[in-house]
Amino acid sequence: MKSTGNIRFGKLLLLFAVILSLAGCSDPITNGDDTEVKYYTRDYNYASGRIYDLGRTQDNWDGPEYDFAPGDSITALKIFIYSGHITGDTPDATVAQFWVNPSDTTEFPWESQQTTIKEVTADRFECQPTEHWVLFSMTNAGTLREIGAFMIVDKGDGSTDTVGNISEEPYQLRLIKMKRPNPSMVTWKYMWRNVYYLHSTN
Repeated sequence: MKSTGNIRFGKLLLLFAVILSLAGCSDPITNGDDTEVKYYTRDYNYASGRIYDLGRTQDNWDGPEYDFAPGDSITALKIFIYSGHITGDTPDATVAQFWVNPSDTTEFPWESQQTTIKEVTADRFECQPTEHWVLFSMTNAGTLREIGAFMIVDKGDGSTDTVGNISEEPYQLRLIKMKRPNPSMVTWKYMWRNVYYLHSTN
């Protein structure tokens, strides 16, 4: 069990959250501005499959390489899932290759997957650009198979990083979820297991 508290007398703001320290639990994160703070924790029963990290972070990966650093902000995001069509059976279906790191496909090639895809409309997910995760309106974005992402990231050092390529087929996408995930995979920890909304104040 661990708790966090914050008192700001100038704004008469009192925040207090108790975070259950369960298996797979992450530290609380904050969203919004000074008038709204939300706390989340991970366990294994609520909202499973709705929130995913969008790459390797200090919370889900031992390093030394990470996909995001403090100060990075996602400025554009497209999400793609399996289309339901077998590759090759539907000539006009869009084909994509999923990689842990589309910028270096020599990394973790055993987690690469190629399949037909369709785009998830923007009204079915919400991105947290500076915490680098996505919240889906449906479990696993409505698929039992692969989830991938194309994104543009403004880096903390002032540069811009384009993750993936959707200008020609096969699309090159960052893998967010494998067809059959298991704990040995890099992407296993991307899914938050689970999320409880504990506190918010205005």
